[in-house]
Amino acid sequence: MMIRSKKMKEWEILIADHAATGLSDREWCAEHGVTNHQLRYWRSHLQKQPERVDWAAVQIVPEDIPNGKRIAIHIGAARIEVHSGFDQVMLSEVLRVVTASC
Repeated sequence: MMIRSKKMKEWEILIADHAATGLSDREWCAEHGVTNHQLRYWRSHLQKQPERVDWAAVQIVPEDIPNGKRIAIHIGAARIEVHSGFDQVMLSEVLRVVTASC
């Protein structure tokens, strides 16, 4: 996975700003002190980038609970306990939200 550089992040914001203004490329560039070439380059460059995917290490630690009916999942500072018969779809959603915030 490629980590986006500070410059790429700045240009993502600038391009989003440009799209929101409704100004022509020429007008927007004049107001922001950039060239048409820079805007076209970065717009094209960022469109070619794959969607960013963040991964987080997940350690599943079984606890000594009678009958082994529960596990605890630690992601960063978050702790999630899963009991037997859990809803797999709900757990997937919870893990996606937690990993996005870590």
